[in-house]
Amino acid sequence: MQFQNTGEKLINEIECYQHAYGVLPEEMQVLEWGYDSGVGPFYEKKNDSTYTVYFCLGFDEYYIYDSEQKEWYDFP
Repeated sequence: MQFQNTGEKLINEIECYQHAYGVLPEEMQVLEWGYDSGVGPFYEKKNDSTYTVYFCLGFDEYYIYDSEQKEWYDFP
């Protein structure tokens, strides 16, 4: 899936940031991320050790990566 490939690039940036600084980024703006689309990917820090990367596919439809589970899923 095209979304997953793009999302994996962002996940790599997040993981590199965490490795370099010892913390997850607070916002996506601190990452070296040049991709801009109306559907995403978007980044959300959940707590000090977990985050989600997601795409908005439509009204209340998302494709989400959960860093705790390390897998992608569709919502709903």
